[in-house]
Amino acid sequence: MYCPSSPPTEPPASPPACLIIFMGVAACGKSHISAQLFELLNQDNRYLADFLEGDDYHTDEMIDQMRHGVGLTDAQRWPWLYRIREACIERLQELRIDSDDGPSPLPPSASPPPSRLVLILACSALKRSYRDFLRTLHQPNLFRYLYFIYLDCSPQMLYTRIKRRGHHFAGTPLLQSQLNTLEPPNPEQEPDVLVMDSDQPASKSTAQAFTFLRGLP
Repeated sequence: MYCPSSPPTEPPASPPACLIIFMGVAACGKSHISAQLFELLNQDNRYLADFLEGDDYHTDEMIDQMRHGVGLTDAQRWPWLYRIREACIERLQELRIDSDDGPSPLPPSASPPPSRLVLILACSALKRSYRDFLRTLHQPNLFRYLYFIYLDCSPQMLYTRIKRRGHHFAGTPLLQSQLNTLEPPNPEQEPDVLVMDSDQPASKSTAQAFTFLRGLP
């Protein structure tokens, strides 16, 4: 039986934390856009950001299975999601420590403390039940804000990108399996989901995500 880690206690002076989850099938741009947003946020001293790649929490056996075009089962995905959830909590603790690491060598006016902690997660989150599980991270002492950004991409673009990726374990057969599994989010039923057209250049999606973050209260 899975027993999640005890949620960390938010220090009184800790900036509010936001979890942004880029979701969608293979080749929709999750990792690329997440990495671009991470770099953009770290150029803005209002944010202290980090990035988790969901693929890093697959076992070697799962990656080998997907490389052979065989999609994962629920029995395989749930332990993976548990590992991702634990990693999000651990990384948030690290961000809080980093945000309180003592005085900066620069004058305070030149280096103000961050006003928000942002963790970016690239995770397929194909089913509503998977997204609901990740939503358990939306707690006052964990992530005050949690949003999914669904990268909605046409099948034609997805297959084009898959062919360009070369040696990535997620090939064409796996893409079809994920498309069959996908439960596209409906923002009316899942109001914490922002839908983006991922056929557009990644830089445009990154800019839209950054604008969205800046608009949060």
